[in-house]
Amino acid sequence: MLAKEMFANIICEQGNEVNSKQMRLSKVCNQSFLRQTLTFRVPVAVGEKTIYVEQENMSLKNYGEFYRFLTDDRLMSLLENIVETLKPNEDGDLVIRHTDLMGELAAYDQYRSTIFKLIQKIEDLIIKNNAVLNNPDAEDFWAREDLPKRNNFASLLELINQLNNVALTDDERKLLIAIRNAFSHNSYNIDFSLIKDVKHLPEVAKGILQHLESILGVAPTK
Repeated sequence: MLAKEMFANIICEQGNEVNSKQMRLSKVCNQSFLRQTLTFRVPVAVGEKTIYVEQENMSLKNYGEFYRFLTDDRLMSLLENIVETLKPNEDGDLVIRHTDLMGELAAYDQYRSTIFKLIQKIEDLIIKNNAVLNNPDAEDFWAREDLPKRNNFASLLELINQLNNVALTDDERKLLIAIRNAFSHNSYNIDFSLIKDVKHLPEVAKGILQHLESILGVAPTK
């Protein structure tokens, strides 16, 4: 009888079709019920380990917002990179707070444009300091063995040690390429072993940016 009473208003008169607008929780349940708070917890398998994303005192009406992170393309590459930095709680579980996770993903979006601007400065530096690269139609362009024959960022970095006394190690070049590719493809697919100071949630993306800035001699983001 209770179920019948709760769902009576979501059935249309014509043909007993379901009225989707009337299936919202605000229509089915009373407001006092929706204002109840509880702990949401969802397990995410990361290799052989399980990370629990948890949030306390979350109202029932916001349950849809809580689960939205599960469809984010960045989730698994992020968790795969930080799982070894997490410490078990008193119950032996690996737990991260939902607010920290969402704060991290928001920071990623915030710092993405700054990272792209720094990468573009590197590309501009290389091209402007090698006149031939400004004119790929020049007669001797493709004949020169010291110029990259592929039009991509990795190829341009082959020249950077020749310009403006910029001396990058192999690991630094690998990291520059990985950061550019990761933030271009909406992921954290970066070898974190190349980052000297891996931050914790919600400052992982900020730590990546700061490491990039240190490589380029730029004042770090606060």
